[in-house]
Amino acid sequence: MKTFKVIKEFGCAQKGDVLHENEEGLFELNVECDCNDCYSSRSVCISSDIADTLALAGYLEEFEEVSPQCTPEYKLELVSERIDEMLKQYEQDHNMLIEQYEEGDLPQCVKVEADTVYFNLNKVLNHLKNMINE
Repeated sequence: MKTFKVIKEFGCAQKGDVLHENEEGLFELNVECDCNDCYSSRSVCISSDIADTLALAGYLEEFEEVSPQCTPEYKLELVSERIDEMLKQYEQDHNMLIEQYEEGDLPQCVKVEADTVYFNLNKVLNHLKNMINE
């Protein structure tokens, strides 16, 4: 389905508005008023021929709408959430290992190695998270 973005105002369509193609092949725009104290809206419904003509005249620009799940921001948010899960899991695992060591079930060399791995994983994951949040 085609989508057009208004790049030059016409009628009640304002710059930045988006016209979506409906099932009948018409392009529609329905915008409710942005302010809290008024009750108005703007609507536009045009045929594909008119939309193409307006695009040629420089009023509309055809573009492909990107799903929110495809945006880099969304993907970075997923990575950040996964990093949080991993940090939490590594902390739980490390705490269990410390308990086993304190109970005498693990040799000191295993604890030292686990501490080193835990420290380094936390350092890397926190660095990546900071890069995402910049």
